[in-house]
Amino acid sequence: MAMRFSPTRPLPVVLMTWMVLIVVANVVSASFIVSRKVSHGVYTILSTAPSDRTIRRPVVGVSATKRTEQCERNKEASGNDDLDHCRRRLVLDSILLGSGGAVLLAQPLICNALFGLPDVPTAPPSRTTAKDRMGSDVVLSTYLQTHRPNDFSLVQGLKGDPAYLIVSLDGSALLPYALNAECTHLGCVVPYDEAQLKFICPCHGSQYDKEGRVLRGPAPSPLSLEKVISDDESGKLLLEPWTNEVDFRTGLKGWWVS
Repeated sequence: MAMRFSPTRPLPVVLMTWMVLIVVANVVSASFIVSRKVSHGVYTILSTAPSDRTIRRPVVGVSATKRTEQCERNKEASGNDDLDHCRRRLVLDSILLGSGGAVLLAQPLICNALFGLPDVPTAPPSRTTAKDRMGSDVVLSTYLQTHRPNDFSLVQGLKGDPAYLIVSLDGSALLPYALNAECTHLGCVVPYDEAQLKFICPCHGSQYDKEGRVLRGPAPSPLSLEKVISDDESGKLLLEPWTNEVDFRTGLKGWWVS
C-alpha cells in the first residue's frame, strides 16, 4: 500500500483569495457610500418646496467644516429651519465613511484569521532520519530485506516531504540519492509506474524518467535530489540536502538550492 502525502496549499491560492476578499469589501463599502449619497440627495429634493430646489446645493465631497457652513447657507437661502437635520446627515455620513475605513483596515486581520499567514520559506534541516508510512525510523539492513531490487518506495524525507528511496539493480544497496516526490509543476505527488519505468503526475500529466529528468511538461524542472547516507552506529537511513554537489543530471547547480 503506497504512502500518501497531502501537498501544502499553494501560496497563489491564498493570495488570490485575499485579493478577492479585498475587492468585495471595497465594492460593498463603495455601494453603501453611493447609496447613502443618492438617498440623501433624493431626500433633500423631496423635502423642499419646488421654488427652493434650484437654490439648494448638495452637501457632498467637502470637509466637515465646509459642509456645516453649507448647511448654514442652505438654511438662509431656503428659509427652512433644517439645520439640525443637515447636521444629523453630516454625522451619519461621517460614521459611514469611518465604518468603510475600518472595514478596509480590518481586511488583513480577517484574511489572516481565515487563512493564516502565508508560509515563509525556511532553510531545510541539515539532516533528518527517513521514516516509513507508519512514522518509524528506516533501518538500512531491514529495508533491503523487505524491498526487492530496483524498488522505488516512498519515505518521509526532508521537511516531511515525500521522497523515493531507490534500491540498486542487484538489491545489495540503496542509490546514494533520493528523489523528492513532489512534481515541480504544482506540487502533486508523482507515483512511479513500474510498467513504463517512469514517474507520471496524475494532476497534469508531467512525466519524469527513473532519475527524475523531465520527459514531458508542463513540469519545468527535474525532481529535486536528497543525499542518502547510513548512520554507522544505528544503521538508520539519513537524508541530507543536496546543496553543494552539482546535479548529475544537468551538470549544473540544483534549481532547489537558493
